[in-house]
Amino acid sequence: MATFSELGLRPELLSALQSIGFETPTPIQEEAIPKLLTGERDLIGLAQTGTGKTAAFGLPLLDNIEDDFYHVQALVLCPTRELCLQITSDIEKFSADMRNVKTVAVYGGASIGVQIKALQKGAQVVIGTPGRVLDLVNRGKLKLENLSTLVLDEADEMLNMGFKDDLDAILSTAREERRTWLFSATISQEIARIAKNYMHDPEEIATAAKNSSSANITHQVCTVHARDKYLAIRRILDAHPDIFGIVFCRTKAETQDIADKLIRDGYNSDALHGDLNQNQRDVVMRRYRDKSLQVLVATDVAARGLDVKEVTHVIHYQLPDDPEVYVHRSGRTGRAGSSGVSIAIAHHRDGRKLRSIEHLIKKPFEHVDLPKGDQVVEARAKHWVTEILNTESNEESLSHLWPIIDSGLAELDKTELLHRVAGMALQSYIDEYKSAHDINQPAQKGRGGDRDDRGPRESRGSGEFAVFKISLGAKDRINKGSLMKEINRMRSIKGIEIGKIRIHEDHTILELDKYRSKEAFNSFKRWNYFGKKVFVDQLDDRESADKSFSRPPRDKNRGGGGGYQGGGKKKHRKGNSGGKRY
Repeated sequence: MATFSELGLRPELLSALQSIGFETPTPIQEEAIPKLLTGERDLIGLAQTGTGKTAAFGLPLLDNIEDDFYHVQALVLCPTRELCLQITSDIEKFSADMRNVKTVAVYGGASIGVQIKALQKGAQVVIGTPGRVLDLVNRGKLKLENLSTLVLDEADEMLNMGFKDDLDAILSTAREERRTWLFSATISQEIARIAKNYMHDPEEIATAAKNSSSANITHQVCTVHARDKYLAIRRILDAHPDIFGIVFCRTKAETQDIADKLIRDGYNSDALHGDLNQNQRDVVMRRYRDKSLQVLVATDVAARGLDVKEVTHVIHYQLPDDPEVYVHRSGRTGRAGSSGVSIAIAHHRDGRKLRSIEHLIKKPFEHVDLPKGDQVVEARAKHWVTEILNTESNEESLSHLWPIIDSGLAELDKTELLHRVAGMALQSYIDEYKSAHDINQPAQKGRGGDRDDRGPRESRGSGEFAVFKISLGAKDRINKGSLMKEINRMRSIKGIEIGKIRIHEDHTILELDKYRSKEAFNSFKRWNYFGKKVFVDQLDDRESADKSFSRPPRDKNRGGGGGYQGGGKKKHRKGNSGGKRY
């Protein structure tokens, strides 16, 4: 393995690296730095977060800076404020001995006036988020005519966050005689489009196979009923006392709900999602980085750009629809050579998602059972014993208290004393788990979740959805496609997960993501279908909801091609569901 001094970096960078303790380059650094120092071709680097990407592009970027030319020569685009600040901090450390090099960070959520003043003082390196960078370019405050290097870090994340148009605008505006370096954990069609349209004969390097997961990550899956998913999180946390993890959820409401439950049950946890303002987000992130929090519950969007080392576990409360999102989630652990565990809490309907993920990461899931109650208590006992053995005795600090302790416990022999001390540490777990049931469910075999082993559609329960009855049916000439299009037209619930749909003659029963039901309620209040006000009931009773999905009997008077009469012989009356009405 080469050393940094063998890669051809200028002396000022080598001295800075020595000061901050960088000794040997990581694989992505060893491969990328020589190419970026001497090559004229653009570059696409495939690497997970935590592999040393910032130094891989940051060091050659700085090596190429003209110290006495006080114009923007390098621009680094990244998806989030947190990553922007992290990259800026790293670049400033690398350039500590380059006295005339100035770096400026620009991002949303902060005063643009302050950032404009910083740019006006002169900066050779700018790190920013796409939206704020484009805003400054459009205002004429960030000039790119002298740009020699443009870096897109976590390009796939920026595209997933909706920055496609911003990136296109920046790439089109920037000086053509530049070098473009793109780093991404995965290669998508959009990444390929950017390479084709904005890069010149890019060379591709990779620290692993395309779109694959880090070799340091163990991928596990446990199968439970949907109702037991929160219990599954608690079993994992209680069986791993030293865990420092992230729980990923799909929605903001679900994220806050899980975090609130964990806090209520005594865990050091908090939520990270889009409803937090910047100050609240900063507080949560600071507590997590300081390890005041043991578990962070986050949405995918809020966690993008999150750069925290030593994450031991990533827990997927809900599997994402896009396998690439799973790769990004699991990449939060197993960084910089350390090992990590990614645990998917699945149910029997997740078979297709699991297989898609396995195909992408190019390795199978390890099917594991969640620990039973007695196993959790045993794990806590072993952890307690280990903590005692690893705690150094400090006789001097206790010397003035020892007479009190010694005389107070003199009547207890060693065995009795150990029993009492162990009870203080472990009794709460013993009480909680003494009657805990086994929540494991058998994993799907074969096609897992496909039609032949899931039962008929009409009889399948959901457990993940709220059930609604809407006042549109076959007589309104609505079908499943048009209904889904109508729902996705509602901006606040666009992309909401839709379950089963049953269209009756004068009404329709459908399932929507239960964690976004409040958002759906607000949208439904303003719902008109070709001038007709649409009324919506929520079916609170699971049994009546399941019956509503049963195929209604054929109306004999309508002939062979007719629709279905809602509710059989008894005509449906609006408002009789016993649920909420909108």
